[in-house]
Amino acid sequence: MSSSNSEKEKEKEKEKEKIKKEKRRIVVMTGGSGGIGLNAVQRIVASKKVRVVVGVRKDRGTMPKQVERLTLDLSSLKSVYKFSVSVKEALDGQPIDILVLNAGTTSQKLTDLSADGFLITFGVNHLAHYYLVRLLLPNMARGGRIVITTSDTHDPKVLSMAGGPTSLDLDLLKGMAYGKSKDIKAMKVYSFSKACNLLMARYLADKDQFCIGQDLQVVAYNPGLTLGTGLGGTRPTSTKLSFKQKVASGLLKGASVFNKAMYPNDVPTAGKALARLILGKAKPPKKKIYASMVKGKLTFPSPSLLVQDDEAVIFLWDESENLLGKKFVKKLPTIILKKTSEIESNEKENEKINSDSSTQSEKN
Repeated sequence: MSSSNSEKEKEKEKEKEKIKKEKRRIVVMTGGSGGIGLNAVQRIVASKKVRVVVGVRKDRGTMPKQVERLTLDLSSLKSVYKFSVSVKEALDGQPIDILVLNAGTTSQKLTDLSADGFLITFGVNHLAHYYLVRLLLPNMARGGRIVITTSDTHDPKVLSMAGGPTSLDLDLLKGMAYGKSKDIKAMKVYSFSKACNLLMARYLADKDQFCIGQDLQVVAYNPGLTLGTGLGGTRPTSTKLSFKQKVASGLLKGASVFNKAMYPNDVPTAGKALARLILGKAKPPKKKIYASMVKGKLTFPSPSLLVQDDEAVIFLWDESENLLGKKFVKKLPTIILKKTSEIESNEKENEKINSDSSTQSEKN
């Protein structure tokens, strides 16, 4: 090993020790290099006692220098797996306090496919994040938080024009996943993927025994109709609205008189709300997981009737695993569940050990 490599290794070890002593909360995030995600990241790093790791397909130099960048292409399940490995290596045994699944995309072309043959919108928005949360779940800290960005387009009662799903079966799931359906439209695929985000959040919060045993908090966040995010593929160069966007904003405000979901939010407002949810400064009431921006304010309504359906929640979770295929399923970690009483017993034992150590130190 050369002297330069040896010095680099020493610097890495020093940095690891520094992080452990500072006891910074660890945030792992997707979708942090642009739009509301970038705005949230800028606010989070300002708190200083947070270590932020963001998955990026290509580093455009937009994020604060304190942010750690790891390669991630959500259109490839292979890349998702490699990212999970890189995260674990970078954290070196430290648990993840907050996992943020914020990245999202939409394509008007039903011929745009992921590396694994799924419609790009479905593959990125749902399946990649489903796989990532399954890969990183055992590394979550007890009492940690999972924040998933969704959309009110999932609910046909809120935005009927978006075509959100009212039911769920295998034919519909495969149609939205692969684009093999007669009446499929780009907006419907997006709305469906956002419903999947909420169904996944519900499973984690209400059905997953590991999450429940670890006392993990789960939040699904709808930023509302936010202009200037670049969601459609055009990356914004500024948080300021263009002339066309200002005109659109005025028209949408007018439409919001009849439907408040049409009210346009801006990136700073939506980003601030996301940052507050990430840091736990804003929380849904007990037994609620859905946080929704309405006219610039954070509200906590009930999600769509489909999302409230326990059978749909379990169905999507199980069938999403089947969509991954054996190649990627076999890489999922085995989670050993502990009973709540066993966890509490271990915590009391650790407290006793720490107390005995402190007493011994005082005597010495």
